[in-house]
Amino acid sequence: AMADSGGIAPLAARLPASTGLVHYPIWAEWTATVGPTIAAHARPARLRRDVLVVSVDGPEWMQELQYVKRELCTKLNARLGSPVVRDVYLVLATP
Repeated sequence: AMADSGGIAPLAARLPASTGLVHYPIWAEWTATVGPTIAAHARPARLRRDVLVVSVDGPEWMQELQYVKRELCTKLNARLGSPVVRDVYLVLATP
C-alpha cells in the first residue's frame, strides 16, 4: 500500500462518487476563488444536491462568510463554468 502523503489526491480518491465533488474541481479552485485568507479558515466538505457544505473553523468566520455566500456561489460557478453550486451551507468544524 502506498503511504498517504496527506495531499489532496488521496483524499479525493477516498470520496465516494455520490458526493459529487469528484466530478467538479471545487477543491482545486477553492483557494483561487475565495482567496488565501478565507481558505485558511474554511474548506469545502461536500456537495449535496447543489449545496456546497463548507466547514468553517470559528464563529467569527461563520459570520464573515454568511455575508459573502451568494458571491462565493457566483464566483465558484463562474470558475467551474456551470451552475454547480446553488447554495452554500456553513457548518462549524469540530476541533
